[in-house]
Amino acid sequence: MFRDDTNIGKVLRYSHTGELLQTIINDTTGRKLFCGPFYITENNNGDIVVSDHVARAVVGTSRGGRHRFSYKGPPSGRGILPFGI
Repeated sequence: MFRDDTNIGKVLRYSHTGELLQTIINDTTGRKLFCGPFYITENNNGDIVVSDHVARAVVGTSRGGRHRFSYKGPPSGRGILPFGI
């Protein structure tokens, strides 16, 4: 996860009819999840995976917006540049 007070990223979930279902900005503890969402995908379970090119990470959340995982690359590296998933 990336924590920077100057950049705020959010993910909006819509229904098939265009109704706003959910806005995901923070996890359940109040920490920001995204800084610069670039590519967003959702699986059949409703889990959302976001490539965040500003934070140099891939972030996964559950359907309810709970943080599941963050991947920033190998421990010895400077991170990744995820421009897709």
